[in-house]
Amino acid sequence: FEGRFPNWNLTVEYNPSMLEGASWWMGRLDLPTRLWDTALIPEMSKVYNVFPPLLSLIGFAASTTWGLTGHGPTPAFDVLPLLLFGLGPLIVAYHVFRQRCGNALWATLLLTVWYAGTAMWPCIGEARKEGVHHLNHILSQMGLLIFAGEMLGRRRAWVMLIGLAVAAWSRQLTILYGIALLAVSFPSDTQTIVAKNKNTRRKIAIVIGLIAILALPMTLNWAKFGSSFE
Repeated sequence: FEGRFPNWNLTVEYNPSMLEGASWWMGRLDLPTRLWDTALIPEMSKVYNVFPPLLSLIGFAASTTWGLTGHGPTPAFDVLPLLLFGLGPLIVAYHVFRQRCGNALWATLLLTVWYAGTAMWPCIGEARKEGVHHLNHILSQMGLLIFAGEMLGRRRAWVMLIGLAVAAWSRQLTILYGIALLAVSFPSDTQTIVAKNKNTRRKIAIVIGLIAILALPMTLNWAKFGSSFE
């Protein structure tokens, strides 16, 4: 209802990524209606979402049945936007800072500076109004925090790949952080044969993970626009 706190919005009426996720339930890649900042293919009379796929995946997972007009119910859980985009960055950032600092006070200070002293604060304000760019920015920030926190810590491949996937499927060029991931996967000459074999398997797994991260958006690009790089 109107006036509820904190009054987050996430619907198909103004968000092309959410509408794309809902369209997948209809068995189609194109959008049933044209929204702001979408791609029109005149010769095919089709409209496509041009934003990275993570928000569309969220829309697909959270949506119920939608009408072909693009007007339908909000996601299945009204609290989803608040939990994911409002509280999500707070939880992820505090956990990462706490793990790296080892001190709750320093983690809280870093969290406060990150929230209030960077673009995150105005970004969240715009995200509350369904700014798709800002929603993707918040997702990418959470992904990069997970990635960086693990890179500076235990360097578990699967955690770094999850963080990189969240970032790259929200902001495409963050896939370049995969270069750092490959760099730390190379075994050193001082390692034993067993350690080298283990790191070789780890490196193969990381390469496969990076290919998978690239494959999803590139496949969608090809399916929609006829080119993986379009």
